[in-house]
Amino acid sequence: MAYGRSSRVVEFTGEGHRKVWAKLRLQRWREQYNHSWLLERHGFRSPAQVRADYLEATPMAA
Repeated sequence: MAYGRSSRVVEFTGEGHRKVWAKLRLQRWREQYNHSWLLERHGFRSPAQVRADYLEATPMAA
């Protein structure tokens, strides 16, 4: 039984752990980008602001 437990720990801390870490870093970067970065091509507004303005101006389909 001890062998089975240690192999699970190695598996978690191996490649799977790096994938989870990378996914969390990407989510955090995307959140920061969408809410705080000001882009010149959008009139120095954040992507979240541009998206909100676009959704307000676009009529919703019924």
